[in-house]
Amino acid sequence: MAFPIAAGAIWAGYGMTFGLTAVSLGAGAAIAGYRSSRQGKGFWNGFGEYIHDNWAQEAAITSALYIVSIGISLTKYAIANAVSKSGNSKAFNEAIEISKNAAIERAKTLKSLTGKKPTMTAAALDIKTGQIYFGDSGVVSENINVILIEQMPKTSMTNWAVANCAEFNAVNNALNAGARINNLVVTTVRVKTLAMERMCANCSISLKGVLFTVSG
Repeated sequence: MAFPIAAGAIWAGYGMTFGLTAVSLGAGAAIAGYRSSRQGKGFWNGFGEYIHDNWAQEAAITSALYIVSIGISLTKYAIANAVSKSGNSKAFNEAIEISKNAAIERAKTLKSLTGKKPTMTAAALDIKTGQIYFGDSGVVSENINVILIEQMPKTSMTNWAVANCAEFNAVNNALNAGARINNLVVTTVRVKTLAMERMCANCSISLKGVLFTVSG
């Protein structure tokens, strides 16, 4: 197994994270600029205001997750290797701890930021690769994986959209990156309290096949 922090794939993932953050910020600024121009205030006025108001928070989230990922890279790769080779309960329990700690650390980061925060955040650990995928509530992906499309309820069983949940988004991100659903250990945490939360009725159906859900 390659030394995780030096692995090219890991650095590529970090670079992609920062790149996507820049793209997201630029897209939001473009929309703000368009709205500003429609209101007669000028495109660049709205564009500049959006960048000014949002860049610090976007950069803070990305940087914090980068630091957390560096800190757990050695451990998560060692656990993934142990689980895949031996399947022993100790390694599996350690994988559970990694998923839980990753979700809690992300929730702490989100909680510390100003502005609107997601209600929930989740981490999905792929035990075969050691990669961790995150997801937040309040976002409905435009690229829902076919596995989840086939499993998710046609009508929501809650007061929110089926694909709105943090754990749904974390698993969706993992599947879209090539992970297998039966290799995922998932933890969901409430940002405000840092307490683990059980899956809702929608996710209990949508995420059928997940290896283990730490938060129930």
